[in-house]
Amino acid sequence: MSLLLKTIEAFPLGRTTNELTVLLDVAFDGARREAGSRELVELQATGVVSSGRGHRCRAQHRLLAPFSASALRPSIESQTGAERRHSS
Repeated sequence: MSLLLKTIEAFPLGRTTNELTVLLDVAFDGARREAGSRELVELQATGVVSSGRGHRCRAQHRLLAPFSASALRPSIESQTGAERRHSS
């Protein structure tokens, strides 16, 4: 995952491109600033980032792995005898 995407995800309310260039410390380096803007355009084209009201870049919600209730509860086989007595 790129530093630009991590930075955008860190601000749920979004940041403007000017704010992103300052946060990433690329404001005074033309080549790095241009590379960042190209990456931002690519992220917008793939749908990972959107530009909302006020021209703020926001990360789109990513799908998580399928939910499994068994992953949250320890199975009975993995509990020791003392743990079983206390949980009953």
